[in-house]
Amino acid sequence: MTKHLIGLTFVGLLALGVACGSDMSPSDSDDGIAGAGTGGAGSGGGSQSGSGGKANPPTPVEPAEVLPCFADEGTPAGDAIQLAVVVNRLKGVAPLSVFFDTEGTTAEATTRPYHDLAYCWDFGDEDAGAFATTGLSKNQGRGPTVGHVYEAPGTYTVTVSARDAEGRVVSSALEIEVEDPDEVFAGENTVCVSGAGDFDDCPAGAATVTTSSIREVQDYVAPGRRILLHRGEEYTGGLSINVQGPGTVGAYGPADEARPKVAASGTVFRISNAEPDFSDWRIMDMDLEGNGDGNTGGVAIGGKATDLLVLRMRAVGIAEPVKAPDSVLDYYNNNGSPGHDAVDGLTIVDSELTDIVGGDGRNATYAAAHRLLILGTIYRNSTEGEHLLRTPWIDRGWIASNTFAETPAPRLLIKMHGPPHSDSTSIGYQKYTERVVVSDNVFEGSGGHDLSVGLGPKNETSDERLRDIIIERNLFLPGPDVIAAIAISLATDVTIRENLLNRGSQEICITSGGQGVAPPAARIAVNHNTCYTEGERMLLARLSSAESVAFNNLAIGANVEELEIRGAESQGGNLLLSPDNIETAPPLDADDFALSADSAAIDAADETLWTPWDYHGRATPIDGDESGEALPDVGALEYVP
Repeated sequence: MTKHLIGLTFVGLLALGVACGSDMSPSDSDDGIAGAGTGGAGSGGGSQSGSGGKANPPTPVEPAEVLPCFADEGTPAGDAIQLAVVVNRLKGVAPLSVFFDTEGTTAEATTRPYHDLAYCWDFGDEDAGAFATTGLSKNQGRGPTVGHVYEAPGTYTVTVSARDAEGRVVSSALEIEVEDPDEVFAGENTVCVSGAGDFDDCPAGAATVTTSSIREVQDYVAPGRRILLHRGEEYTGGLSINVQGPGTVGAYGPADEARPKVAASGTVFRISNAEPDFSDWRIMDMDLEGNGDGNTGGVAIGGKATDLLVLRMRAVGIAEPVKAPDSVLDYYNNNGSPGHDAVDGLTIVDSELTDIVGGDGRNATYAAAHRLLILGTIYRNSTEGEHLLRTPWIDRGWIASNTFAETPAPRLLIKMHGPPHSDSTSIGYQKYTERVVVSDNVFEGSGGHDLSVGLGPKNETSDERLRDIIIERNLFLPGPDVIAAIAISLATDVTIRENLLNRGSQEICITSGGQGVAPPAARIAVNHNTCYTEGERMLLARLSSAESVAFNNLAIGANVEELEIRGAESQGGNLLLSPDNIETAPPLDADDFALSADSAAIDAADETLWTPWDYHGRATPIDGDESGEALPDVGALEYVP
């Protein structure tokens, strides 16, 4: 059966389912991106900027010290790296979501700085804490595309360091100003809502409304307004929000009480519409519970919108917890309401989106977006729906520190495809899904799905293009029906590195290829991954794509006689070893994948490929033997004596 599935077209499977060296002046483009260095320029060939309002120029902070992210301080890059930092905004009210990108960065050592430079970020928010999903610090990001939510007012210094394979390092810094919501929403700009008439903890001077129907406070939705529901109480109804911010819908009351609960009988929060006027709102500290109806929704974006933060929202038993479809925007643009574009700045953080209902067409999140952030969120159980996360178009995104589990066959935990490249009536015409990092997530194989993460068009007749995607430092746990953990179809410039993959009884780790009308897959790099199987064969990478490489991957299998890597134009340092080379077999968490003290993978990597970190984000190489010389190890984890 497995051999037969390998022969299927891959699209068919998916269908089933410096010093910076600059003054840090902004790019003065119409899309309003503030940039550091040369960051405002697109990368050509369909790179798409967002649609937000203009931000102020970043304030340079000197000196910018090299962050302690790497094995050593390296050497100053000088002109060898021209680091650009692009930020969507520099000032706003807490909680403030800020998106950072390095578009425009150039380097002498590589023509692909997005993939081949190592970027480390300190967001300057030492009290941010850690993600409950992974335990990773919220104050640090790794990769060329990142973001952060600032929850406390203050001025924060953001620092980024970039390093190339030659050890040359450049750092830069800028400031983010976060305003106090109690000052911005002072007096009657805050509205407290309680069905019980309990306003004891309401901010002083706020307006008060006694009702359990949030629909009755619709008239209070206005620019510069904060609407707070009482903790521990239950509400009905919903709100339409189509005004300029800043604005917030949140909670008040004793912190030890449960978040306000809204019973969803339709869509609870409708954002924007055919005549859009939406920007800069937060929906936070809210529990939404469905009634099993397939027409319920949590947050639905129905028109052009800028900067929407969904923070600590629990949605259970709802058909569509977060929805930002491109189809409705195309309809408006082609039927008398032009000017719509995908939401610019959609952030989902520390939320729980579970138990999807409604059947076909229902996803925990369906979103076309510029600057998409999904961080620290639990996605679980869409067995009564479709995919957990489906993205028809992402123009810059960071999907990190989330948990994904339980989707039905043939759906996926993440299904990422591109916009309709050749459809001139679409907002995605001649554009790509691009500049997306998927990192530090946990993907569980339960639920019956065929593929865990899939990149590619929805079918063989769709010209949907993807490029510049990085999948790194993720943990893939087994499932009996998961054919492949990572599946790539018709995407170019994809890097897959430092992932841990337990395939259980299945035998394919990573595969690419397929047939369709989009350009074929190309330049797939599979490096420093560790893959485990209990099966009798190991197809670690099937790379049916030009200019693809596979280096320093570790395969673990007691019953496997030969490691298969197909289609790599160049490869080296790949090893097949027995389970006694890792701490625990089968490996059910990251610690189980750790190399044993006498593992043949220690110090055995091909040094022609440089990698800055292992799965845990530890600087590499780490000295693993008694020689005193640190050499890189094979696989996703460095051995720590």
